[in-house]
Amino acid sequence: MFLNMKLLAQHTLNGFGGMGEGMSMQLARDGRRVLWLAHESAPKNFTAVDVTDPRKPKVIVQTDLPHAQMRSNSLEVAGDLMAVAYQVTKFGLKPAGFELFDISNPEKPRSISTFDASGPHSRGCHQLWFVDGKTVHMACADPEQKPRNPKDDQVYRIVDVANPSKPVAVGRWHLPGTYDLPLPDGLLDQPTPRDYLKTQGPATAACLSCHTTKAAASHALTMTSPLGEACDACHGPNAEASVAKVHAR
Repeated sequence: MFLNMKLLAQHTLNGFGGMGEGMSMQLARDGRRVLWLAHESAPKNFTAVDVTDPRKPKVIVQTDLPHAQMRSNSLEVAGDLMAVAYQVTKFGLKPAGFELFDISNPEKPRSISTFDASGPHSRGCHQLWFVDGKTVHMACADPEQKPRNPKDDQVYRIVDVANPSKPVAVGRWHLPGTYDLPLPDGLLDQPTPRDYLKTQGPATAACLSCHTTKAAASHALTMTSPLGEACDACHGPNAEASVAKVHAR
């Protein structure tokens, strides 16, 4: 079939090419087809192109990034919502995570909320997937975790955006061995409304992201006291059931 492909048009995007991996089509309320494009690097954030007539593409809006040490090379559209990934070049910079936009009026995208994933060990979000209008799946750093290797900061994270104005992290997963106990001090408890435990300590949240049974949740609850989590006692670096030993089986 590819042999039958024919180039219909080309657009220079006002001199700001270099598109990233983010490309998503919107069927606007007025019937137009709008192609949203993420830029691989600064200075531009995203560009919208009216491709209703594929032979005459027209740029209808083009936005700028807050600063040059970031990029938004991934985006997805679901209905009149658009999620845009933000990745920074240095740990600790902002904004890092993703931003939700109301694109019901394509010429005037309106920011609804930002999911902040910035932190001392975070480069933010590299890529995201958003198709149902309710959940963002992404490769993104978790500022409450410190990877063993700085390059392993971007893990699989799931964010509930059923209420677009209040994104809530509901899940995460990482490869065994990339994050070990003990976790850094000062991490916050995690809201996990879809799990057996509605609020989890940072170590519990990391473990229960993979160990999802009721028995695992009960064990984690039993090993948590007013003093905090006792995970290190059995699963710390030199313990009989250390994370490294158990995951190596």
